[in-house]
Amino acid sequence: DSTSRWAESLREISGLLEEMPAEEGYPAYLPSKLSSFYERAGTVKLLGNDELGKEKYGSLTIIGSISPPAGDFSEPVTATTKNFVQGIWALDSNLAYSKHYPAINWLNSYSNYPEYITEWWQSKNFDWPEIDIGWSQCRKQVNEILSYDNELQYITQLIGEENLPDEQQLILFIAQLIKNGFLIQSAFDDIDNFTDAKKLLGIIKLILLLYKEGGELLKQGFLIDDIKDLDTINGILRINHAIKNEDFYLIENLKKGLLNEIETLKLLQGAFKRK
Repeated sequence: DSTSRWAESLREISGLLEEMPAEEGYPAYLPSKLSSFYERAGTVKLLGNDELGKEKYGSLTIIGSISPPAGDFSEPVTATTKNFVQGIWALDSNLAYSKHYPAINWLNSYSNYPEYITEWWQSKNFDWPEIDIGWSQCRKQVNEILSYDNELQYITQLIGEENLPDEQQLILFIAQLIKNGFLIQSAFDDIDNFTDAKKLLGIIKLILLLYKEGGELLKQGFLIDDIKDLDTINGILRINHAIKNEDFYLIENLKKGLLNEIETLKLLQGAFKRK
C-alpha cells in the first residue's frame, strides 16, 4: 500500500485537530504509527491446530510504497520508515529513462536479510576451482565493485575514462558487465523472465572470474583493451536471453572458453617476447 498517502492523510487530520506539528507538518506521533503498522509483519503461531492436531504457523509480509518528493530520501516518511523495515528497493528514474529494468538503484537499496538466507544460497553453490567463492563472497565483491564504480564516475566525467589507470578502467568495465549482464532483467523474455539460483551464481561467478583473471593480466603487462577484446564477453552478455536454466553446461563452456582465450593471449605475448 502507499505509505506516503497514508502519512499525508495523517498530516491533514492532525492539522484539522490543531495538534502540534513536527517536521514538515507531520504529527509528532508519526514514528509510533508507522512502527505499529510495520511491526505486524513476521512469523506467528496461530490459534488452534490443523487437521492432524499439529500447531499451525503463519507469516505476514508487508510491502509498502513510498513516493518521496523530488526523490528526497531524507524526508520524514522515508527516513522514519527505514528505521522499521528490513529492506528497501529504491527505484531510480534515471535507470528507467535509460531502459534499465528493473530500475532499482543498487547503491540506495539494501536488505538486512542476507544472514538468514546465506545457508540456502550456499546449498545452491557449485565448485569452480578457478574461483572458489560462495554466494556471500560473490555478493560482497559485487557491492564493492559497484561502489568503487560510482566513486570513479565523477573522475571519469572530468578527465575521461581513457585517462584513468588500467586497473580503474577494469573496475568500470566489470561494473558495466554486472549492470548489463546480471542486474538487467526482461519480464517479456521467455528465458530471462525467470532465472534460477544456479544460473544466477553462474553468471556472477563468470564475471568475477573475468575480473580476477583480468587483474592478473594487467599485472603481467597486458592492456585493458586486450581484456575488452576477448570474444567470450559477448557470450556473457547474452546469457540472460540465450541460455535456459536447464542448460547450465553452456555457462561452463563459456568459462572454459574464457580461460582458453586468456591462456592463448599469454602464449601469444610469450611468442612476441621471444622474437
